[in-house]
Amino acid sequence: MYVSFGPGFYDRPDYQTPERELVNLFAEPANRYRDDRAFVLLPTPGLDAYQTLTGGSDIRVMGHQQGVLGGDLFVLHGTRLDRINTSNVVTQVTLDSGTALADTDEASLAFSNIDEMALTSNGRYYTYDGTTFDEVVVDASLTFETVVYLDGRFVLIPTNADTFYWSDVLDVDTVGALSFATAERKGDDLMGAVVQNGELILFGKDVTEFWTSTGDANLPFQRRTGASINIGLVGPRAAINAGGSIFFVGQGTLGGNRVYAMQGYQPNPISTPAIEEAIQSLSEANKRAIKAWSYTQDGHSFIGFFLPGVGSFVFDTATGEWHKRTSATGHICQQVQFWNGEYIVGSSQAAELFYQRKSAYDEDGGTITRTCTVFVPSNSAVPCYNFIVDAAKGVGNGDEAAPSLTLEWSDDLVSYANSRTLNLGASGANSTRIFTTRLGRMKPPGRLFKMTFTDPNLYRIDGVRINERDI
Repeated sequence: MYVSFGPGFYDRPDYQTPERELVNLFAEPANRYRDDRAFVLLPTPGLDAYQTLTGGSDIRVMGHQQGVLGGDLFVLHGTRLDRINTSNVVTQVTLDSGTALADTDEASLAFSNIDEMALTSNGRYYTYDGTTFDEVVVDASLTFETVVYLDGRFVLIPTNADTFYWSDVLDVDTVGALSFATAERKGDDLMGAVVQNGELILFGKDVTEFWTSTGDANLPFQRRTGASINIGLVGPRAAINAGGSIFFVGQGTLGGNRVYAMQGYQPNPISTPAIEEAIQSLSEANKRAIKAWSYTQDGHSFIGFFLPGVGSFVFDTATGEWHKRTSATGHICQQVQFWNGEYIVGSSQAAELFYQRKSAYDEDGGTITRTCTVFVPSNSAVPCYNFIVDAAKGVGNGDEAAPSLTLEWSDDLVSYANSRTLNLGASGANSTRIFTTRLGRMKPPGRLFKMTFTDPNLYRIDGVRINERDI
């Protein structure tokens, strides 16, 4: 009997529902190469070492802009800003004037279409033109959360204020005393901003507004009338423009948190109740620290949301399903840049950069634990004669010659009291049968099986069968 496993992650501990784990694996429609399965499970990419940076600490923010400042990658780690060119040479960008960079989590980068870069860090505003790196004091009473760029101007979002500021045209260093406007729909504090299709999307705590560029020298931005929504943003880094679409973790005046995808001016919820429960369980400080990131792979566009202390929940726009990314080494994705033909991941634990590659099966030598669960319903007590896994076979390699998976099962749907090891086959052993027998009796409402993979190998899971006559 073929058993369909759930293609996504689902776990609601508040209601003690059977968990549906999909960790460090993602689902792809199986009809791309076979018609008798709904989904196959494929591994998320691993990490290869790229750079260990001098000084500093964890990677706070990364950014680059093609054709600007040589297309170099800028990396803020701890109190140090580094510039990496396409020959992989690292140069420190030293501060010429102003307050020294502070090692706090709040930071953002933006680039113009000429050689200008703006940085907000610890509430302060810094600018760089390829030669000079300075702090610019807009107003001594203001601190800034975020900086973005639109139509020749840098736009600054202050902390705990309903106003936003802008620079002069093509002049990152000049922000006039009257170069500001106020979010008009509701006087809630602004949380962040994203640019899309020539519009400035201003996220407040409770309301989101859309502003357009006017071309007027004195009032360069104007709110689009009737195009606001009664949903705010949980934190300044919880929204992202990925492939021309806006994704964000929202909050409203009635409470609750959901993940949304913006279609035009309409926010469409994409999160499941389980994802929302996980977000809601965070403290307010950790909600504020949620970071959005994205990457693409083999026709899939993945939108990730890093939750402190939890890991990342990742939405696949190709399937509409979620999976979870975790890391045993602490190099959890929360800063990702596609640069110089590679995805670069910044460590959340140290001043280290990695290549994210699907050809990497571990995290630079650290174990990636991949898990998925299968629930088999049962209306009566019946024997479980066998459990068969349809998967890639003979996947042994130089790192692990004899890979295996661990099979566990639970009859109370909470704890796993039984486990076995199943051989996946050494390299070239393509006739390996992945199965086990005599698993006792299942009872209503059913049995929960968990498969765990830790060896650094390629994995592909096509499906699961139980109680087959011929194995």
